[in-house]
Amino acid sequence: MSNITAYFIIIIFSYFLGSIPFGYLLVKLVKGIDIRTQGSGNIGATNVGRVLGWPGGVLVFLLDVGKGFGAVFLIPLSVRIGLIPGLTQNFSFDITILDYKELSYMILCGAAVIIGHMFPVYLKFKGGKGVATGLGVFLALIPAATGLTIGIWALIFLLFRYVSLASILAAVSLPIILIVINRTFFGHPVFIFAVICSALIVVKHIPNIKRLVSGVEPKIGKKINA
Repeated sequence: MSNITAYFIIIIFSYFLGSIPFGYLLVKLVKGIDIRTQGSGNIGATNVGRVLGWPGGVLVFLLDVGKGFGAVFLIPLSVRIGLIPGLTQNFSFDITILDYKELSYMILCGAAVIIGHMFPVYLKFKGGKGVATGLGVFLALIPAATGLTIGIWALIFLLFRYVSLASILAAVSLPIILIVINRTFFGHPVFIFAVICSALIVVKHIPNIKRLVSGVEPKIGKKINA
């Protein structure tokens, strides 16, 4: 199998990994209902928490983060185990020294897993907002900047108690934090990827933004009508 074929298969696998609707499956398994008919109708951790309580929400959050984190490492792990032959044995997980070609494939896996979560083939392409899965992707790619972004999310959430507002502002802050930490990242493929993902997350939150503006967005723990 050629390198290009192996890369293609891994990227496609990342999409199907991202498409696994953990929130939908867990609620279906525990309560026998469709999470999309409950609360906000979203399959993500926040809505699952409304239906199953915080343990269910935390479990879905960790699973969604995990599939994002895991997808990014599919390329380097495939190199290490010899699935993709002919590359340097010194293949690094550090994106600051990684060859742009290999980094590009890692980014494509990250993009594929996020797109899979947002537009899952298993649910007729109607999925989640991509925050937790995106968090997993960027924890793998840029852990320091992502850690600071988590801090911003926590601060906004503690101040206002809106998960959606915290998620939107954290997503927008990620590329800014990245270039504040290291100016050389401006124009870097990871920076461009972060900007695109931030824009996608904001777009997926448009219904939340409308509710925030109207003053009807629920704070954490408050139920809303579908």
